[in-house]
Amino acid sequence: IQWSRELPNSCLLSQGIKKHLTPILAGLLEVNPQKMWTFEKFFGEVTNLLNKKKVFVYFMNKLASLRVYLDKTQHLEDFQLLLTEQTDVEPGSQILLLEDSLLNKHVEPNTPGTSFPDTSDGNPVIMFAKNNNGVKFGDERELATFPTLPNLVSVENDATLAKSATAVGYAHKRKIEQYTKCARIMGMAVKQLVEVISQQLDKLQDVSDKCKTLTKATENQLAFFSQSHEATRS
Repeated sequence: IQWSRELPNSCLLSQGIKKHLTPILAGLLEVNPQKMWTFEKFFGEVTNLLNKKKVFVYFMNKLASLRVYLDKTQHLEDFQLLLTEQTDVEPGSQILLLEDSLLNKHVEPNTPGTSFPDTSDGNPVIMFAKNNNGVKFGDERELATFPTLPNLVSVENDATLAKSATAVGYAHKRKIEQYTKCARIMGMAVKQLVEVISQQLDKLQDVSDKCKTLTKATENQLAFFSQSHEATRS
């Protein structure tokens, strides 16, 4: 048994759930009678975790799936700070998209975390880092190789090898699914980003047209005042 304050990197749980689950596991494994959790505290913590809103996020710069768990006392600012914990991207540098628009079009600053829009692994909040255009696959863990099959037949050894081969096979299956999802979400993210940029450009075009109209009106007024001034002098 290896004791640690954190779950190992080989653990398949998301970083978001690890943050909440680690204290629960620590409470269950505590041997000090004075620090042991009671059943009431354990079930209370589990209930609080189950009542949180799970928000799926896909971080495009690292091509990584994230999970953020929010309770009713947390808001958009807290959501962004939790993303900073997992990505090191400050809130001011986060571009958050959901369904062809910015996330703040769906969520007000004071919206409770449990009232955030529903998301899923296939339809997550898309996150870009504003000051970083690099894209790099974040999960760089190497996959184990299939065990070498011996020439001799042994029921006991064959069972162990079969178990190892199955574990390696499922690890490769998860990696393939991860790459497939990544390719699909990348296409979706590009479309959403293009749509948001297009909306922003349309707004800028409207503002530009209004500025041109106001400028033209101001020029006409100046020309009128100038002509009036010349007329009074003559």
